[in-house]
Amino acid sequence: MNCEKENCIYNRDFRCILDKSNVYELDKCKFYINVKLAKKFLKAEKERQLREIAESFLFNIVGKKR
Repeated sequence: MNCEKENCIYNRDFRCILDKSNVYELDKCKFYINVKLAKKFLKAEKERQLREIAESFLFNIVGKKR
C-alpha cells in the first residue's frame, strides 16, 4: 500500500510496511504514528536548512557562493 505521510514511522520509501489487515477500506492506515524528533535536533536542523536556503538564494542572485 502506498503511504503519503512521509513522517509516519511505518513509511518506507512511501510504502506502508504494515500488512493489509491494518488498513481501512479507503487505504487509510489505522495506526499512523508521527516520528518525534528531539527539540534540540529539530531546532538545529531548521537552522541548518535555513542556512542552506539562504546560501542557495545568494548563489542564484550573484552566480557564486560567498
